[in-house]
Amino acid sequence: MTIYLQSEIDTLKAGAKLAHMLAQPNKNSEIHLIGDLGAGKTTLARGFLESLGWKGAVKSPTYTLCEEYLLEETLVLHCDLYRLNALEDLEILDLDRATQLTKILLIEWPDRLPLQRKPDVEIHLSHQDKGRELELIVMNENLKISAAEL
Repeated sequence: MTIYLQSEIDTLKAGAKLAHMLAQPNKNSEIHLIGDLGAGKTTLARGFLESLGWKGAVKSPTYTLCEEYLLEETLVLHCDLYRLNALEDLEILDLDRATQLTKILLIEWPDRLPLQRKPDVEIHLSHQDKGRELELIVMNENLKISAAEL
């Protein structure tokens, strides 16, 4: 399903709606954010995190590779793999770490992963006119998401 986002506010709102659809207690999720530089991946992640109750800044993890956000019973790992140089860098991130918390992975540039992972959802963002186009591809057959929900 595809929707048009006219502004940054629309992108934040889409991130919030996705969070409410995908962030469920005791259910880990992996979401791949795909798009060119400046397509709105981090803005979408900010809307996602803020809707879950995050009050601080949400910055691009381009240089740190991963930012961790600890919410009440949820750990969100927002990773940007654009600068991933080696398998060792990925191992340091420990994406598959065990935790008692619900874990949500938001992965920008997932094509840089040396081993392909199967996400629950792929979100493709692209520049379109003066806004953005968001295409949502549900990869997990147990998720039921309709275009009307976005």
